[in-house]
Amino acid sequence: MKEALERKNEEYFAELQAAIGQGLVLTDLQEIYRACQEGKADFLIVQESFHQSAKIISDIEIELVDSNLGKNTVDDISSLLALLINEKGGKTCYVSEIPNPELRPIALKIRY
Repeated sequence: MKEALERKNEEYFAELQAAIGQGLVLTDLQEIYRACQEGKADFLIVQESFHQSAKIISDIEIELVDSNLGKNTVDDISSLLALLINEKGGKTCYVSEIPNPELRPIALKIRY
């Protein structure tokens, strides 16, 4: 089972690397959130150690915050992103580490 999961993760990493040259990879949380809301998200890769609180400003805008206290604030934006992606037919993969340092700690491959 572990070997199959590792193979699948390697496939995701390879697909992500190939998409970089095509301009289909986002690493900015604001851009990732917008792409998820617009249905452009194909798959999201998140390092398991990544946690970021965010305030939801609108359907296409978030504000990164240090605390999860307050109105319209989520304690981990990656969980919300995973939910949005799943609702629109995309995939999310949590990994211990993303091999490419430029894509850490979160990267999204978009469809177009």
